[in-house]
Amino acid sequence: MTNYQQCVSEPDRAYFSIAEEQEVAYYVAQYIKARGYADSRENKNVLTRHVRQYPGDTIRYDALTKWLDARLA
Repeated sequence: MTNYQQCVSEPDRAYFSIAEEQEVAYYVAQYIKARGYADSRENKNVLTRHVRQYPGDTIRYDALTKWLDARLA
């Protein structure tokens, strides 16, 4: 299995495609900002836990965002 196929191959990195990867912390910060949530340690921890629970072997950025939106609604 290659790195881009793994949801989280390292504790702090998620691979979204062959060419795109982001640190989980960066994705979480962007998600919080885009959704207008308070930029708190608690919110970051909750979202990070959700990202790490994302099912499947491959993450697509838009699918992860949609999945998080549904879980947090």
